[in-house]
Amino acid sequence: MTHTPTTPTRLSLTAGRLIITALLVAGLAACGGGSGDSSSTTASGRSLTGTVTSYESPQSFSVDGIPVDASGSSATPQGMTTGSRVEVHGEMVNGTLQASKVELDDSDDHDDDNANPNELEGRVTAYASPSSFSVDGIPVDASAAPRTLSVGMRVEVYGTMTNGVLVASRVKTEDGDDESDDDANDDNCTATGKSDCHDDDGDDHDDGDDHDDDNSDESDDDCDALGKSDCDKD
Repeated sequence: MTHTPTTPTRLSLTAGRLIITALLVAGLAACGGGSGDSSSTTASGRSLTGTVTSYESPQSFSVDGIPVDASGSSATPQGMTTGSRVEVHGEMVNGTLQASKVELDDSDDHDDDNANPNELEGRVTAYASPSSFSVDGIPVDASAAPRTLSVGMRVEVYGTMTNGVLVASRVKTEDGDDESDDDANDDNCTATGKSDCHDDDGDDHDDGDDHDDDNSDESDDDCDALGKSDCDKD
């Protein structure tokens, strides 16, 4: 008896493809490749550095008056207590910093810590004026270092936390631009009227060259008036 070979139907091929697709999706989910985990972005991009001002537990404390909930943190440092300097990564939710990671700040730059005990890194979430805005929900008073910013810009703010407001002494944008020093130099040049400001060097040299040319023209006029034959000829 002769058997006629069967040809796979279109329906069976489609079912096979669906099974393969389902297996691939399940594999990605198991490896974590398809998850939209926002904690890594939060941990690397939003942070507050300061001093622990009140401490109840590794999961509940305050940094310079800002409440911190570290119950969902992937790591909390050993030995943290009131007075410890810490760097907290997370996101502000209803006035509380929901921490995804907490680290002890072991920076050796003590002079900078004394001048600017707090450092805030994140995105501008509200903007009223160059001196009044918020970074990830934390109010910033930058009247001493005004910058023209916009919502969504990434910034680093250095200053002192006072009553829940970061009073900034320096503001940097994501590209590292820090206008405070440049503005101060420009103001000094304007106030003192100094001719040695870097931007004016070229103009000063040009003025000197023009002065020499004027002297040469006056000498030529004198020669013409006296009719001297020994005047230099160009």
